[in-house]
Amino acid sequence: PVLFLIWIIYQDLSRPIAEIEPSTLIEDRALMLPQGMLIFHVRPDKGREKGTQRLPNLLSWSERLPGDAKVVILDLTDVTQLDANAAYELRAALDRLEAEGRRLVVAGVSRDQYEQLRKAGAGERLDPNSACPDLELAIARGMVLLG
Repeated sequence: PVLFLIWIIYQDLSRPIAEIEPSTLIEDRALMLPQGMLIFHVRPDKGREKGTQRLPNLLSWSERLPGDAKVVILDLTDVTQLDANAAYELRAALDRLEAEGRRLVVAGVSRDQYEQLRKAGAGERLDPNSACPDLELAIARGMVLLG
C-alpha cells in the first residue's frame, strides 16, 4: 500500500492535471456570441507549467455545465499531448453531452492530434467537422450547430 501511494504521488508530480477555465470571450460584446454557446479553455496547472499535463475528468466537468448550454466549445490549444486517457475522457464527455441533446466542439486540435484521438477510441464519437484547428473556426462551427 505504501508503494502504491508513492506511485500515485509520483504520477501527480510528473504529470499534473490541467485546469478548465471559462472563457472571457463570452463577456466580449463585440463578438456577439449567441445564447446557448459556452467556451472553455484547458490551461496548464499554474503552479506547474513544465512538462505534459493530463486532462481533467471531462465527464464530471460536463455534468456541471449549465442546462441552457446547447453547444460547448472546449479549447485544447494549450494541451500538447493527447493520449489514450485523453481520448477516453473526451469520449465520455461526448457521450454525456449527446445524450442530453448538446454538442461538443473541440478547438485547438491539429490533424495529427485528431488522428491520435481517433486511433485511441474517441474518433468515431468526435465528428471531424467539430474538431477545429483554432478557436475561431470552432466558434463558427458552434454557430452553425446552434442554427
